[in-house]
Amino acid sequence: MAAQSMKRPSVPSSSQVPDHGSGYGEARVEGAKNHWERTGSLKELTICTYNVRTLLSEPKLHELEKELDHITWDILGLCEVRRLELKSGHMLYTRGKDNSSTGGVGFLIRKDLASNVVSYKNQSDRVAQVIIKISKRQTLKIIQSYLPTISYPDEDVDAVYEEINELLNQDKANHTIIMGDFNA
Repeated sequence: MAAQSMKRPSVPSSSQVPDHGSGYGEARVEGAKNHWERTGSLKELTICTYNVRTLLSEPKLHELEKELDHITWDILGLCEVRRLELKSGHMLYTRGKDNSSTGGVGFLIRKDLASNVVSYKNQSDRVAQVIIKISKRQTLKIIQSYLPTISYPDEDVDAVYEEINELLNQDKANHTIIMGDFNA
């Protein structure tokens, strides 16, 4: 009896042929199919964004890695990044001004997901994109942004939105996430 209560509803279908989800016949299709599970791909992905306020010093990098030990994460979108290498084995994709205290975006990808990265693109030091393969047929585009604060001219803010829009129209993916520090 408990097994029947866990049963998924029948998959809707316009077909009236038996055995093809129509509800007719003995072997009708039962329950929605989880394509991610069936193809052996990622079942759950934890995506976060974090304003690190620079990673120029070793203590800042150590602090970030300690904080990551206490949270569940797979992909971490970073703002205000200026560090170019990481020793933990996780993949760091970044672009920023090495000697500047503003801007800089990137992604920290858990080392066991690094082989799923299809592409990485820097639009500027305020907008970046990574595309992750999440199954044989599905990709996920993540756009990380770091918008200027209110002290910047409106033209600078508009330029960042234009960069985000350009990335949205390039490099097609099945799913898209836009995240970051929007400095509301």
